[in-house]
Amino acid sequence: MADKKTFLNRLYKVIYVTLPVLLLTVIFYKLDLTVFAENLKNTSAAIIFVGILFRPLQILFGSIRWKIITNHYCNSDLSFQYMNQHYWAGLAIGFFTPGGLGWDAYRIITIGKKLKAYKAAFYAVISEKIVGLIAVMGLIVVMFPLVSGYLTKNEALFTNSYLFMVIGLIILLVIILNLHKLKSRRLYSILILFRNHLVKFKGNKKVLEFIRREYNYNIKISYIFSKPRLFLAILLLSASITCIAAISSQIMFIGLNYEISILVNLFAAPVFFLLFFVPISFGSIGVREGAFILVYGQFGVPMETALLVSFFNLFGLILNSIIGAVIMFIRGIKSNVYAI
Repeated sequence: MADKKTFLNRLYKVIYVTLPVLLLTVIFYKLDLTVFAENLKNTSAAIIFVGILFRPLQILFGSIRWKIITNHYCNSDLSFQYMNQHYWAGLAIGFFTPGGLGWDAYRIITIGKKLKAYKAAFYAVISEKIVGLIAVMGLIVVMFPLVSGYLTKNEALFTNSYLFMVIGLIILLVIILNLHKLKSRRLYSILILFRNHLVKFKGNKKVLEFIRREYNYNIKISYIFSKPRLFLAILLLSASITCIAAISSQIMFIGLNYEISILVNLFAAPVFFLLFFVPISFGSIGVREGAFILVYGQFGVPMETALLVSFFNLFGLILNSIIGAVIMFIRGIKSNVYAI
């Protein structure tokens, strides 16, 4: 069993390192560099810059969401300024970890240390993830019928995928509505596994022991779903964060002088969220470019245009990470959190 686990860990590390290289190699092999260069030359830098500047709005909305849900779970009154600083600082760490798990670990440890409530901080982040998943799945379910007419190929594949998404969302909602009744060891094991993966990114055994000491599977993870106003607020904020990404991409298409419906971007943004959530590459590099080409390609967007939009979106994420790194440097946040 141990050998199998070691093999799987090594296989994951190989995939994590080699997948971005392989994907980028395939992309640039098929890319028409002449068309790519021409598109880049005709780009309006000012408009693209405006699109990139939309990205920090996601962090502001995310900070508000984290503040609201954490203060409810931890029965606290932490300020927006405090939450915003750590949300942004955590992003700088999360960018370099698969699926942003380092970001989540940072936030759990930060609040756990400050309030001595690691368990509540853990459940706040878990609940945020679940509601965020509902929001993006809901957006996909709502938007697909509106954009299906724009599809230029693989319409049957998208339609079948849409049906699976609807069924998946229904199953997720049914599970959530009955979450308070579940006391299975399987659910407990899943939460334990996720918790351990989060803490591993910090490598701090003391933190893991704190959470273990506080943790038991009778905790009301369904708390947020028993508070309709809280659930709705987190749902709307999660949807807004995704919509900001869609608006940012729309502006970038305008900067490239390429006409595309905003509805397509409102559909594509939550699809990208689901794809990038899978922790299989460093900063989603390679996966991001491939996803943009694949998804936008179904709507007739040329490969070279989709790749540029992907790069510009990456610049927006890098901008957010740089801001977070600056905050960490100025405030000394990183060393303060680790000193447990």
